[in-house]
Amino acid sequence: MLSRTTVSLDHATSSERFKSAAVDITVFVTIFLISIPLVNQLLARFDHAEFTVLWMLFFFLGYENIPVCLWGQSLGQKICGLKVVDAQGRKPGVLPILHRWCLKIMFGTRSYRPASNGDSVSEAHDKATGVYVVRARTS
Repeated sequence: MLSRTTVSLDHATSSERFKSAAVDITVFVTIFLISIPLVNQLLARFDHAEFTVLWMLFFFLGYENIPVCLWGQSLGQKICGLKVVDAQGRKPGVLPILHRWCLKIMFGTRSYRPASNGDSVSEAHDKATGVYVVRARTS
């Protein structure tokens, strides 16, 4: 029997979000470090550093955004039981996900520190793009 994922309205805590980000960063760095020699071998015949830079940008942009656009969660979020949804509880579109990612990059590590009003800065980049990180349950 197939399992169906339903999204609870229970917002993820800063701790849960930090754990999922730690998983994502670990996986990202591992894959990236393993792939550099392979990519350099493939691109060596072009003799242009721009191709390596383009690969780095594509990988950096795609690692989190492609899974979130396709399935509503990155690998770290999947492992930690979190999901990115819009106000209706559905998977957000591509533009809100890319906008959210750009804001996350701008906020950097401040995304995981609580603000003075009790909200975390990470909630700000979600609120600005109309998405939420919630706990996902399989039922």
